[in-house]
Amino acid sequence: MRRTLLLLSFFLFSATVAQAQSVDPARPFSVIKALQEMGYRAQLEVDSVGDPRIESQLEGVDYYIWFYGCTDNADCTSWKLSVGFDLNNGLTLQKANEWNSEKLMGSVYLDDESDPYLEHYIIANGGVSGVLFEEMISRWSYAVSSFKDHINW
Repeated sequence: MRRTLLLLSFFLFSATVAQAQSVDPARPFSVIKALQEMGYRAQLEVDSVGDPRIESQLEGVDYYIWFYGCTDNADCTSWKLSVGFDLNNGLTLQKANEWNSEKLMGSVYLDDESDPYLEHYIIANGGVSGVLFEEMISRWSYAVSSFKDHINW
């Protein structure tokens, strides 16, 4: 009996530690905490429909983490990382398609002024480990840096 209680306590403790270390779109503050622990600025905002949105910065540019799959502006299930670039003459569709055909991380679209936006959608229902989240942000940082080179920013 004592051994069973000890094992049960261990599993409950492990589950609690794992939950505390997870980064979950249902818990926007877990995203902020993870970003800040990585040395990034992170500010919680709300979008036009009331869902959470985080503003942060990497590679010298501001970007947003948009939350999706939310129920009543909470309990979200996914993220979209997004950064836009205001270019004097915009970007050609050919240059945008070149990126989209060659790169896995981040897809490009052009707004009505032909300014490019780089975005990456991530399903994370139930959260991801802190280690995996850090890897996602590291790859996003690399994609943003590569995209800046691609558009001569």
